Amino acid sequence: MGYNLNNLIAHITPAVAAAKKKKAFVKDPLATAVKENARLNAAELRNRSSIIQGARGVKIVSGYYHLVEGKVEFSDWL
Repeated sequence: MGYNLNNLIAHITPAVAAAKKKKAFVKDPLATAVKENARLNAAELRNRSSIIQGARGVKIVSGYYHLVEGKVEFSDWL
């Protein structure tokens, strides 16, 4: 269990650090960190996948699912 938690924390930590640098963090730290995590994961997917890099017409975007509204907000925060 410890490894899984440490692994999860290691993946989220860069997003939290990036979120803290944004003005939106003061108003809504959790949403800002979640959006940063989505943005960083989309960027990592773009950068690490040779299939995606070589594909034509493929666009990777990140999104944020609002539980209350039941809607997805796509990466206009990038």
